[in-house]
Amino acid sequence: MKACALSPVLTTLASLTIFAGVARAADYPKEILADNPLLYYRFNDPAPVDAAFNRGIAGLSANGAYLGGVTHRVPGALAGSGSGAAEYLGNGGRTSVPFIPELNPPAASPFTIEAWVKPTIEGAGNAQCPLFNRHSTGNRQGWVFFQRPSAQGFNFRMYDQNGSTQSVDLTGGPYTIGEWSHLVAVWNGSSATLYVNGVSVGSQAAGYVANTDAPLGIGAYSADNPGDNAFTGSLDEVAFYNTALTSATILAHYTNGTSAQRTQPYSELVAASAPVLYLHLDEPAPDADVAANSGSLGPAGDALNFPGQKRGRPGALAASGDTATGYSAIDPLSCDGGVPTHVPFKPELNTAVFSVEAWLRPVINGTSNAQCPLYNRKEGDVRTGWAFFQRDAATGWNFRMYNGINADRSIDITSDIGYTVGEWVHLAATFDGFTGVLYVNGVARGTQTATGAYAPNTDTVEFSAGGFPNGIENPFTGDIDEVALYPSVLTAAQIMEHYQNGLDPGRTRSYESLVLSDGAVEYLRLNGAAYRPAANSGSLGAEADAAYVNTLNTGTGPQAPDYTGFETGNPAAVFNTNTYIELGNPAALNSAGIDFAGSISVEAWVTLNDPEPDDARIVSHGANDDTSPAEVSLRIKGGNYEFGSLNARASFTASPDTSTGAAVHLAGTYDGTSWNLFRNGVLVASTADPIGVTPVANANWAVGARGRWKRAAGYPASGQEAVFNGTIDEVAIYRQALSPNRVAAHYITGLAGAAPLQITRTGAIATLTWQKGTLQQSDGLSGFTDLPGAVSPYPIPPGSPRKYYRLRF
Repeated sequence: MKACALSPVLTTLASLTIFAGVARAADYPKEILADNPLLYYRFNDPAPVDAAFNRGIAGLSANGAYLGGVTHRVPGALAGSGSGAAEYLGNGGRTSVPFIPELNPPAASPFTIEAWVKPTIEGAGNAQCPLFNRHSTGNRQGWVFFQRPSAQGFNFRMYDQNGSTQSVDLTGGPYTIGEWSHLVAVWNGSSATLYVNGVSVGSQAAGYVANTDAPLGIGAYSADNPGDNAFTGSLDEVAFYNTALTSATILAHYTNGTSAQRTQPYSELVAASAPVLYLHLDEPAPDADVAANSGSLGPAGDALNFPGQKRGRPGALAASGDTATGYSAIDPLSCDGGVPTHVPFKPELNTAVFSVEAWLRPVINGTSNAQCPLYNRKEGDVRTGWAFFQRDAATGWNFRMYNGINADRSIDITSDIGYTVGEWVHLAATFDGFTGVLYVNGVARGTQTATGAYAPNTDTVEFSAGGFPNGIENPFTGDIDEVALYPSVLTAAQIMEHYQNGLDPGRTRSYESLVLSDGAVEYLRLNGAAYRPAANSGSLGAEADAAYVNTLNTGTGPQAPDYTGFETGNPAAVFNTNTYIELGNPAALNSAGIDFAGSISVEAWVTLNDPEPDDARIVSHGANDDTSPAEVSLRIKGGNYEFGSLNARASFTASPDTSTGAAVHLAGTYDGTSWNLFRNGVLVASTADPIGVTPVANANWAVGARGRWKRAAGYPASGQEAVFNGTIDEVAIYRQALSPNRVAAHYITGLAGAAPLQITRTGAIATLTWQKGTLQQSDGLSGFTDLPGAVSPYPIPPGSPRKYYRLRF
């Protein structure tokens, strides 16, 4: 008989019913967590949200949703600022903000609506609608903006529940197609005033009835006929206030927005008037992990982040909630394999004179293959541009510039002061065309006159933070914050001011405003949230959260009613070409350490697609790329499921039983003597191996592909090796070898729930019920046989002899 998984045993007596050994866990996740996995990924994470985040006092309740055709991070309205805007394509795409009372005060209460608007086509007869907050069916309520022909300007209408007739109808301010206009409408409780570019263009006293149900729309109608009267152009900095802004405040907003030399950020000016709603409309698109550029180069200087970074680290600025990004090396011993933030080549980032600064917190000492926190250099036999290197803590920081002759350096400055591992340092360098200066914590710590002409990078090599932009060489290990690049020479006083501001918990001017007012063309705040995280439910917690790479959890995992231990609609991660889930290499999961004590278990539910891959990883640590490649993985190889370890030897245990289209529970263990492979709760293969788990110090763990190794770029275009084709779910990794009984319990709980066989009694009748499996009985705890014809519910007549029952799956 083929091996099978068995349920716990129920014992029945003629007059007594007993549960014996029935699992009490409520569902599959509880059964897994009872065995204390280090990592457990359910892949039920929320889908990425394409949201416009509200910075106003109404908070998350006034977040908007981008719907339809909206282009993210186009150049924004604010002069000299890197703030982006949203572009609406005239096809019904819009940003919709749910109805909340705070955005619809009663008629007696004042309010102000403000936005920057850049139409890119002429106003039409069926007028384009950049801003909408109107109940339109029947008696109309609320307000709306329309774009009329450019010679007429913009039209603001309010309604008082009198059919479709407007109570306020103000038009003014001719506009130029392709240029930004600042629009403001103020209601003071009895009259409305329209402002265009800081100037009043008309007022009107009237009645008004607030909108009672419609969402606020940006870029098109948001209710009744959502998407109608679509606007074509860009919108930026939309704000709603529950006060009537004064004409002086409105003019100050317009003047600030049009001044590249502002001393106060526009956002701070808006925030001072306590907006209920404030949408920057500068969010990156949800399909790329972008570090937004706040410098004057704007969205053209946006950076791409490698997966595996740690976001939300405590930042460098004192008494600030602003966060930083953590960087690491795949192989910390050789300092190879990194997770940089890199920016496409731009001439504006490669000027003949420049300044560059950042806050750095190294967490390891500098090595001979020096860590590179900031890089803007062409590699190869002929080098141009510049780079920073972290030397050992006693030596300090090294700044190099190149002259385009072989690898010759025109500037090579090493600071005359060291650093402390684990502490923040402010690092800056300037070059005026002749002399380079290296600053540490606001003080010049090295000066050198260039030997030969400096050759800016003129190739397509990218600027990067956290290591070389290829993701392979000289990665930095630690946190980085507030990276800024200027096409000018900052003075010593400016650099000291930046440093002192960063340390000052009582600062009266924001650090951001200093950087922007001093002319940063590239300014990466590196304060983004984790991108598409896969939450870890295991004992390592959120520090071991993973990252979806070029994939999402849009597949179908094991779920009720077919698998009653799971929720209805339980999702799974989807894998095919160029996809994987990045786990990194947490210390507790590094098999070179002592934590595994010679034992390990790896578990997952998988569904294979056709064609079945010949070589694919389900869960893998490595392999690395040294002379003797090392690997620990649950994989498919040559049509077999395999689990084992490799280090110049084959020690995988294999089962030929692979098939497409059905969910399969796989578990691999190493128990100190053998590699064991379980399929659907049953041991299907075992291979003796006295060596056990192979150290893999220079490669990462991954789901759905070979883990990134230290010389693999792997993102965004080159993908990974040995990519799985199908879905994977419920991945768990343990430091101990699960027993065969525990593996079977996991599978049975997933298949049939926590109590697959149940017994109830009504009077003298005991009844067995089950949903899956074949009922077996025995007179003792062995010798079970199938009970022919038994179907659920199965009544046990009074007076029957004692029997033991279980299910065969």
